[in-house]
Amino acid sequence: MTREEIVWLRQAQSIAKLGNWDQDPVTGELWWSDQTYLLFNLDPQKEKMTFEKFLQMVHPDDRNLIIDRTELALKSDDHPYKMEYKITCPDNDERIVYEEARINRNDMGEPIRIIGIIQDITSSKRAEDLRERNLARQQAINKLQGYLLGAWELKKKLKSITDTVIDIFDADFCRIWIIRPGDLCDAGCMHIESANPDMCTDRERCLHLVASSGRYTHIDGGHHRVPFGCYKIGRIASDRHSKLLSSNVTEDPQIHDHEWASNLGLKSFAGYQLQDDQEETVGVLALFSKNDIGPDEDLLLESLGHSTAQVIQTSMAQSRIKILSGFLPICASCKNIRDDKGNWNQMEAYIRERSEAEFSHGICPDCTQKLYPFMTDKNGD
Repeated sequence: MTREEIVWLRQAQSIAKLGNWDQDPVTGELWWSDQTYLLFNLDPQKEKMTFEKFLQMVHPDDRNLIIDRTELALKSDDHPYKMEYKITCPDNDERIVYEEARINRNDMGEPIRIIGIIQDITSSKRAEDLRERNLARQQAINKLQGYLLGAWELKKKLKSITDTVIDIFDADFCRIWIIRPGDLCDAGCMHIESANPDMCTDRERCLHLVASSGRYTHIDGGHHRVPFGCYKIGRIASDRHSKLLSSNVTEDPQIHDHEWASNLGLKSFAGYQLQDDQEETVGVLALFSKNDIGPDEDLLLESLGHSTAQVIQTSMAQSRIKILSGFLPICASCKNIRDDKGNWNQMEAYIRERSEAEFSHGICPDCTQKLYPFMTDKNGD
């Protein structure tokens, strides 16, 4: 092979992340190409490679696989030498490789030479794993959305959402808050105190914790009420930016307690503002995780946030709808209505409390003529 051909071969192997090797099964002597050394993050030909040194760089879970496949391939061509396994380079970089080899034999069928190739397939394997993981996640979300269409109470639906986030994103814990008027303002709420730097300034908009899954499942702890615009949850709700992502919660100034996050081994945070169809904030979905939250996870979580907002919006709309039906006991004289407790109520008050109807008062022509005859002419006009 000419020098030029050798250069071309090395360039081709570098592009393909492919190396080749040769081993004498009798003496155990092993030879690696330069690209094989580079695949293991080693300086080419700096030190002579041996099978024992190579095996030390194979992930412990895969070492027996290498030994078993080699022994079987040497015994018979019925057992091809093909496999995928993990390696750990000297700089602790983990990779996934594919290896294939051919056994050359003498006339007696005894192995005299092993010729093999090894290729770094880390990127393609991780991309394939990510596609499969995202597909499984999307299927789980589709199943969840089917459940959310059912006639379940709001808290059960929201709890199913936080449970799903834990299951499919391997989050440490996940929570959902809904915006409602403050209900503890006069009952010792810590956020009402003037000395509190995150003092509540809007009693009509308070974030109520309604669902929690993972490490924390209770909804009556220190964060069960969060003032609108305060702390990271309140700021997510009030900010014009619809989400907050952090990949380093132990140092990010937006995360309040770095020591707590470090002790729990937390790595990332994601919080999403939940908006209704009029772009009004109705709540916040947030989670902490010990893993990275990448672009694909962010996209799925954002989509799940939209579904959560729709669930909350629909529930709020349904709670405002009141329908009157059945028989109404009404006084034939004063027209008051008797309620189910036996009390008589003015018709307007009774209907207003049990429906969305509002009243405006006037007087009809017949009553005008009867009560105020001086205001009408002889024709009743």
